[in-house]
Amino acid sequence: MPDLNDAGRIARRGLLAGALALGAAPLAGAFRSADSSEGPFIPEGQRGVPSGVAALDAEGNVLTGSPRPRILAERRRVDAIAYVADPEQYDGIDPTGESDSSEGLNALIATLPAGATLVIPPGRYLLDEPLQNLEDDGTTTKSLSLRGFGATLVRTGAGAGIIFRGGFETVFTPTALPLAIGIPGQDSIDGNNLTPGTEIELRAVPPGWRVGDIVKLVADDSAKGARVTKLSDPDGDRLNRVGQFLVIAEIDGRKVRLFGSLRDDFVTNVRVARMSEATISIEGLEFDMTDGALANQDWSSEHIRISSMIAPKVSAIRIRRGNGMGVQFVSCYGFSFRDSVVQRLIDDPVNGRFGYAVMNSQSFGGAVDGCVFSQVRHAYTDGVVGSAANEPTLARYGRPEFTSVSNSVCTAATTSAWNTHHGGRGTSFVNCTAIGGRSAFALRGRGHRILGGLARDVNGPAVAFYVDNAQADCDSHLVDGLSVENVATVLRSNLVGEQECSSVVNVTARGVSRRVMDLRGSRIRADNWWVEMGPKIDNADDEALISLVRDCSLEASGIVIDTTRATEITGPRLTVFSADGGAEESQTLDVRQAVLHNLDSQFGQLVTNGPSATKYITMEADEPFIPAADRPIVDDAGAGGSVSYNVRSTSANSNSLVVRGADVESPRTARLIALCRGTVFLDCIPDSRGRTVANLLPGDGFGQQLFVRNSGGDGDLTVDHGPDANTDLAGRRSSVLQPGSSMHLAWLPADGSGGGRWTQMS
Repeated sequence: MPDLNDAGRIARRGLLAGALALGAAPLAGAFRSADSSEGPFIPEGQRGVPSGVAALDAEGNVLTGSPRPRILAERRRVDAIAYVADPEQYDGIDPTGESDSSEGLNALIATLPAGATLVIPPGRYLLDEPLQNLEDDGTTTKSLSLRGFGATLVRTGAGAGIIFRGGFETVFTPTALPLAIGIPGQDSIDGNNLTPGTEIELRAVPPGWRVGDIVKLVADDSAKGARVTKLSDPDGDRLNRVGQFLVIAEIDGRKVRLFGSLRDDFVTNVRVARMSEATISIEGLEFDMTDGALANQDWSSEHIRISSMIAPKVSAIRIRRGNGMGVQFVSCYGFSFRDSVVQRLIDDPVNGRFGYAVMNSQSFGGAVDGCVFSQVRHAYTDGVVGSAANEPTLARYGRPEFTSVSNSVCTAATTSAWNTHHGGRGTSFVNCTAIGGRSAFALRGRGHRILGGLARDVNGPAVAFYVDNAQADCDSHLVDGLSVENVATVLRSNLVGEQECSSVVNVTARGVSRRVMDLRGSRIRADNWWVEMGPKIDNADDEALISLVRDCSLEASGIVIDTTRATEITGPRLTVFSADGGAEESQTLDVRQAVLHNLDSQFGQLVTNGPSATKYITMEADEPFIPAADRPIVDDAGAGGSVSYNVRSTSANSNSLVVRGADVESPRTARLIALCRGTVFLDCIPDSRGRTVANLLPGDGFGQQLFVRNSGGDGDLTVDHGPDANTDLAGRRSSVLQPGSSMHLAWLPADGSGGGRWTQMS
């Protein structure tokens, strides 16, 4: 083994990620003696053999053309040491890809000082076993920076390509349950400006713990809302259990105060441990598999697995193909995955191979940025693993929380490009793009955000909210500013159980081929949508553009649906809003300012629903509306509901009230009134010829309200009086409504006969 002592004495202050701005290529063939006049100077080991160590200045540049005295004189400004995996100096390293290199590379890693940088020269390196960040003892882990621009690591078997681990130190058991407290801030005066905190008292003083250290608090309580809990699996043992990262704020003997309040209940078998300081940086490598390893259906593993580390970094890598996950971060604090390309991960769930490009398991505060993914199951997803009670591995506890995924693109995902599983919280997808695949964003868990971004050429929903079981959570999400092009459905939500409301606002969609919304068991707030339906609408199942099915609540405003481009509809003419609930369900459809374009030939009905839905709908159309012959415009507004329909057309506007000649066609107008139990608003803008509301059929029940309004235009709107019209108007004569005026009618008893009349109230 070359003598590394001389190089090891050179000062090292920047051994972690980012401290070494050095490519592998210049080092690969740069081993020259001290008297060489060109290339970098490399300290020699025994018998004048280059040691494989390069000296770097404070900016990460290799010190070149310098004799040994100058190197020794400039030790103070040397900032890092890079060790080169030179196959001529270290046994078992083969850059030709003819033989295994894992044993040689691991042997070299074991000799490196903690925090060193290992540069793998360009080449193709077979890995029969994973690379690990282990010391010579085979168990102690250490920090390491691994760089390899031009180097490809090729997995040959079932195992991972790289397994880098940190860990947790001594596990302590608090003497009592964690206590919520307030911690004074740096500018606190007289106890004001308190930061939420948690206090624990340990059975012994934790040795070596310092303010600012990161600890993980765990308990055997099941994580509410996760996939496998005591509620979903009462007899199960391997449950998703609670855990949370916290930062030490104060240490007072056995009492430790931690920044942050607990987001779960920590009651059963509470424990805490400090994270080790080990971390890693991986940069510039390429990853692949042999054809044989890729084809084996029984083999599935990730290319990179990083667990229990603080701020591990992976950047500028490329994964060409794989038989499982690309990169997995397990129980890490503040991981980073940036500027990388991941492609062609086999997605074969039947054989346990899931093509997750980036998998976040129980990690906190991660960042994924500037990446491109293709042909994967999910570009990003998270998860919560199960563990038995009193599990000694603390990495198996907790939830994935508060990760940011930004400025990244995924093409041709086999399911959803951007995904979260149950139990996760607070993931933000910022300016993320999905092109192709079955869906763009599919969210489970709680409090996730989609900010900006694009969903394009997706054969399913742009956004989907859903649950795997009634105890799992999926709520409190926010979608804001999403652009949608050429998708089947903009929003699909299929939930069960008690879920909080999610908001989807400021959506622009073009080329929608099936539905605007499809909501089941959901509470949704939608605001400021502009949706242009595509040239072909697939309505083979007679489904509505906005559909609520069983126990739904939709509160919407500013919804614009434009069918101008729709020239072909498969199946019956469309219904705009549908709420098809069972008799025991309670659901509301509250849609304000829905603007409908080009309704004449596309829609057969405006609103339909089952018996239990209550709707408050304000619609505005700029085209005449002619309902299908066998359907009312609105078949039922529900108890206490109301429907307001305003037409903004010109000469043909009265078709919106189904006019025949100068009169309103009474059966359809009557059906609009009679089958709506709630208040009904009929707005019209007559042309210069004027229009007439005549021959109304009986109301649905005594007390039903009808408002007729002439909303403006060039003509008058006449409401007929008398038995034939079923009206009883003031002055016992027909009433002419001039532009801007209205009439209030109610279905009331008349003449003691048990019948009724539409009686003018004002």
